[in-house]
Amino acid sequence: MITRVAGGEMPCCQRAGEGNSCCILIGRVPGSQWASTWWSQQVVMRSLLQSPAFKNHFVTMRMPCWIYLLLLSLFSADIVKAIKWLGLHRFPRTKSLEKERFTSNECTLAKYRYGLGRKQLLFCQHPEGGFAMHAIFKSAQAVAYYCPQIFKDRRWNCSSVEHLPRATPDITRTTREKAAMHALASAALMFEIARRCAENKIVDCECGRVGSWDVPPQPHQVEDQGVPDNGQIANTPIQYHWGGCSDNVDVARAYAQAFLGFPIEKTPPRRKSRLAMGTYNPYRRIPRQAPNRNGKESSVKKIRRIVNLHNYKAGFKLIEDAQKIRCKCQGVSGSCAHKICFRQLLRVDSPQLQEMILQRYMAAQHVSVEYGNLLIAKEYDYGAYAPRVIHYGELAFTEHSPDFCEADPRLGSVGTKGR
Repeated sequence: MITRVAGGEMPCCQRAGEGNSCCILIGRVPGSQWASTWWSQQVVMRSLLQSPAFKNHFVTMRMPCWIYLLLLSLFSADIVKAIKWLGLHRFPRTKSLEKERFTSNECTLAKYRYGLGRKQLLFCQHPEGGFAMHAIFKSAQAVAYYCPQIFKDRRWNCSSVEHLPRATPDITRTTREKAAMHALASAALMFEIARRCAENKIVDCECGRVGSWDVPPQPHQVEDQGVPDNGQIANTPIQYHWGGCSDNVDVARAYAQAFLGFPIEKTPPRRKSRLAMGTYNPYRRIPRQAPNRNGKESSVKKIRRIVNLHNYKAGFKLIEDAQKIRCKCQGVSGSCAHKICFRQLLRVDSPQLQEMILQRYMAAQHVSVEYGNLLIAKEYDYGAYAPRVIHYGELAFTEHSPDFCEADPRLGSVGTKGR
């Protein structure tokens, strides 16, 4: 739990009961002795400031302290440059061990045979991070099973996921196919962790927040009304109340970012986007020409890292925006006059989520990395191509794909013959 720290005091970590609590100062403290130290620079986590929970300078969130400490240890690392961790779908583990953490031997085996990265190995070997590894293992299985189903009618049928951790050429480059796989993987990762937290299958993880408890859910917001009893009276007014156990989206995002090795953002994305935009034309957002300080173009390695990071975030946004409200009848009278509602993420096997992934894939934007780390797409507007910063929910790619009609192992194309 995050608690307030008086200005100028050192941040502290302490244990409170069975869980951990962190005492973290959010924001700059002018004049303090430790404001310019490494700790204060790393603790000011820009990604957390974008969360709705951080409306004030100091807020309270129910989240284990170890996640923040692990994130701090991973901030200096680049995001995982490949999708090889999906090779965990081959990992030999039974359902009877779903509440057990990964052992040290299992983590080592996952690294050397099933595509786990070096930073992901540290996550797996963590005393509490290991409890989330079964959810990560199940998300890899979900992607390996449902990705070919989503794209079974397309020229590219996502058969390359079955070969992981050995990456085929179609997903080693930053193509739209790799973008779709990244988005589906991050969406599956968030769903599995959030749902298992709600089911109390991960240590130190509980039910998620539902928003404002003062504002009850409205009937038009409820997608799943639940099955009423046979004795329900017709035209009975129904009252909706928040309750139950919602999927823990906040903790799921923190786990997923720690596993994927997300770096800290020094500038919030919205502000970074505004800094790169000029005000010469009020009707069209045209980027300014940023100075080239080093005289060198961005390397392919850096570009792929930035694009992979964006597509992971697009998957997070996709499944977060598609949350549904589910309600159940309360009481034994049979009238079902009161319903308890809670939020749930869409399952990976839901047709709605699969259709959204397919639509994002078809609408993916060809981009270039300019003005720092911004992804710029060019759109035809008013008889000319105008640059545009792509939206966070859009998929991005920098390399065009082959047509996938003819089999070509050099390009990772299996062709369409015989399908």
